[in-house]
Amino acid sequence: MLRRFAQVVFILTVLVDDIRSQRSSQDFGDGEMVYSCAGGQALFPWEAELGANEVIVHITWTFQGVFSTVTMATFSHHALFVSEDYEDRVQQVGITGIVLSKLTAQDTGNYSVELSAHNSSSFFFTTIRHATLQVGDKLMAVDHRVRASQLAEAQRDDVGRWSVALACGHFTHLTQPPFKVEWTAPSGDTVPSTRYEDGHFILVLSNPVKGGNYTCSLPQLFVKDACADDMAAREGRTEDTVMVDETKARVSLLEAHVVSLLEENRDLQNTVDTLKTVDDRTSHRLEDIEDTLDKEVSGRKAADTNTSRTLGSLDDRLQNEISVLKATDTNVSHILSSLEVTLQNETTVREMADTNTSRILGSLKGTLDKEVSGRKAADTNTSRILVSLKDTLEKEVSGLKAADLNTCRELASLEMKLENVGKQTKDLSGSGFSFNARLSSNTKFNTRKQKLQWDQVILNKGSAYDPNTGFFTAPVNGLYFFALTTRSGTSFAADAEIMAGNVRVCRLDSNVKPDVGSCQGAIELSKDQQVWVQSFEQQTSFEASHSTFSGFLYTFPLDCTGMVTPWYGFDATLSSNANVASNARTLQWDWAIFDKGRAYDPDTGIFTAPLSGLYFFAVNTRSPTQKANVDIMADDVRVCRIYSKRRNDAGSCQGAVELSKGQRVWVQSYGTDNSYRASSSTFTGFLYTHSLDCADLTTQPSIFNVRLSSNKNITSTILWDEVILNHGQAYNPSTGSFTAPVSGQYFFAVTTSSYKEYVYANIMAGDVKVCRVEAPDRSDASSCRGAVHLCKGQQVWVELMHKPMPFFLGEDSSFTGFLIQADSD
Repeated sequence: MLRRFAQVVFILTVLVDDIRSQRSSQDFGDGEMVYSCAGGQALFPWEAELGANEVIVHITWTFQGVFSTVTMATFSHHALFVSEDYEDRVQQVGITGIVLSKLTAQDTGNYSVELSAHNSSSFFFTTIRHATLQVGDKLMAVDHRVRASQLAEAQRDDVGRWSVALACGHFTHLTQPPFKVEWTAPSGDTVPSTRYEDGHFILVLSNPVKGGNYTCSLPQLFVKDACADDMAAREGRTEDTVMVDETKARVSLLEAHVVSLLEENRDLQNTVDTLKTVDDRTSHRLEDIEDTLDKEVSGRKAADTNTSRTLGSLDDRLQNEISVLKATDTNVSHILSSLEVTLQNETTVREMADTNTSRILGSLKGTLDKEVSGRKAADTNTSRILVSLKDTLEKEVSGLKAADLNTCRELASLEMKLENVGKQTKDLSGSGFSFNARLSSNTKFNTRKQKLQWDQVILNKGSAYDPNTGFFTAPVNGLYFFALTTRSGTSFAADAEIMAGNVRVCRLDSNVKPDVGSCQGAIELSKDQQVWVQSFEQQTSFEASHSTFSGFLYTFPLDCTGMVTPWYGFDATLSSNANVASNARTLQWDWAIFDKGRAYDPDTGIFTAPLSGLYFFAVNTRSPTQKANVDIMADDVRVCRIYSKRRNDAGSCQGAVELSKGQRVWVQSYGTDNSYRASSSTFTGFLYTHSLDCADLTTQPSIFNVRLSSNKNITSTILWDEVILNHGQAYNPSTGSFTAPVSGQYFFAVTTSSYKEYVYANIMAGDVKVCRVEAPDRSDASSCRGAVHLCKGQQVWVELMHKPMPFFLGEDSSFTGFLIQADSD
């Protein structure tokens, strides 16, 4: 029941003097952490900025505990109403701020304020702010006392030297406490802590180490801030002493230094071996090019020999033709001479004949004259034919000379190419563009849209990624796939987004600190278009060991007929937040960032396979208030699942599946009371290959998707024994390892979900860590993914990195991977 607490039209301001370390409204952002003690008060100084013509409709303050969500108070129609459970405990500060008094440990949880208003144009809008409160009823430390200890392993100081480190804790604050501890050295000097991590204030001792007693204590000024009473101070539970043996400390530093030198030596040896391998491959490739060039030169010489033979044959034919013509001309002359003699004899005979004989002779003479004229005309035509043949021969010779000149030029060009081979530094093993990079050090930002520089490169095939800027530049037009994994610190969130110009490919957003999250997406890029990762909140932090940025150009293979497989790929998100109360409800991803091939329907949220083949899908979600559990379904087959018991959490999963033409794929809710934040939820997928069993293909497709068949206790390498897809049979379920069938570029991803234990695991490719997955909270889900170059026969697996045995939920954990592109011979 809500009771009317006040009915006034003014801003109520409350001065709260006994709240320690209170924050002003200017620096109290969304998702802040607030600490207080039982019996005290907590201030949430949220502030709303309203324009001159904007009017408040209602304000709601909500508390979300472990088992329930309760409305604390509402402001509507110029009146404040407080629920009966919070009567005399809630006071309004400013417009949206509150003070909560008479605190108990049960008040620990998430708090939010939702303000709804409209402007003069009756446009309604809503603003939501969140905060987390932790209430301590005693000294907020394990066993309610402070303990000092010496860390078992040496630590590196700010300049990289090995040093002995002491720890003071173990404090139970969710983030760094609002107080500091003091260290008292054997000399009596007071020394501040070096840093705070995992519930402990760390003191890194200066070298050379001074032995003796080191005391860690809570200063009297901060005793109440730690929720410690006077009895705790009198019993000595607010301080503790640790003895540092100077000799043993120095020996441990020497051991750490020796181990470090051994590791560096092993890394240098691996680098030398790699360089030798690259040098051998380059030498073999140069030898192949020289052999090819020798064959080309030999072929050109053979062509020149054939040309000379052709010219000689043409010359012989011309000489034969000239001889024939000369013989013909000689025969004509002989005939003429014979006719002249015959004419003279005939004339002599006919002179002795009568007049008729003379007429006959005259007629014969006319006929003979015509015959002579005809023979002369024939002789003229013969001369013309000879001239035409001569011109034709000259043109043929000129053409052959030009062909010989082109041959010479081509030989010169091949020689220049051979000279340039030694100057080329790119990998000669094949085409393709892929990369995988991570941060070399932890990174923090205090402003939005700061670009991350992923300067530690694991893979950079094609050199399209620039570690000096953190930018990937598309070398060609095509379909690209990008993935991001980050881990936040204990103070700030790791909120980031992958950007392609003005287009957001995907966003990673989690309100929990610390937390690990992932996102991924496919997008079509034009040549020279750039892609990068940037923060999107005011205060963000990214831990180097768990943060990776990866991507690749999808090279479409030929099908069995030798034709290029059509492009089919999509990336879609929600246009608004979605609340789903029922199980197995299909999510409608109605905002398509891109949809190559038009196989995805934004009106239904369903992808329909345009061809039979192998496909890859991925989804990432983030819940604003509830859980965000989903399944990717391919008819009756579950491709992967996101399952987390935490609210306000981000999650992702991915997997490969074989589809028949017309088969459908969608994302559906899992369980009840789920909610999905639009800006941080995406669904993406693409056709991996249309060629399934083509014996004529040079490189067969290799892709797999596996998970655990049942809940299992895992101690080291995870044996994924339930196979969803294993095309190419490169994955072995009895060992949990994938063996590269060919040398080339590969992509891998893993999703884990544990119960009652933390999860720390790596995807390993020999000694190379492809990516790290971590669930810093018990009963949580987490993912990571990355690209890597493998040699034929090299293995990849998922390996745990901590001693406790996590209890994996089998159907919620999966491992997938595929060949991006094989190296060319």
